[in-house]
Amino acid sequence: MVGPMGAGKSSTGGAAAVALGWRYLDNDVELARTRGRSARELAEDGGAAVHAAELAVADAFFAEPPPLVATLAASVVDLPATVERMRASGRVVYLQVPVAVLEKRIQGTDRAWLGEGPDALASLLTGREAAFRGCADAILDGTASTSTLVGEIVALAGAWWPAGPTPRR
Repeated sequence: MVGPMGAGKSSTGGAAAVALGWRYLDNDVELARTRGRSARELAEDGGAAVHAAELAVADAFFAEPPPLVATLAASVVDLPATVERMRASGRVVYLQVPVAVLEKRIQGTDRAWLGEGPDALASLLTGREAAFRGCADAILDGTASTSTLVGEIVALAGAWWPAGPTPRR
């Protein structure tokens, strides 16, 4: 599952994994576990350090056997080679959310750190929108309720793997 911060990947991904009876892997949790620091703390070392750590987490997720639901950092769509590995390892769901909604969701949280200017989120989303769309097997409205999104993901999983999940490899 991909999308910008605040799209609802963690809450939707966790709930979808429970509904499907699959393992759940979350970028933020794994980043903190493997690096001993959150993305916000890693940002003290610069954006390149955050992205390198996020890509390492993504690569580890791509190597995991199915079935699972994995929520990935938005930065995974920045490198074509990473997108290729992601698409080769399974199906990709993009949670699309308008910038105005994202701004409200991250306001007052520790996630509002990605840029110092008021337009940082809009700029990042605009820059990644085509990549999110291009890598996605399905684009879901991230403003829908978690239960609606989970229902859509369960239906997609059933259509993609009618006999049970298997990787694309």
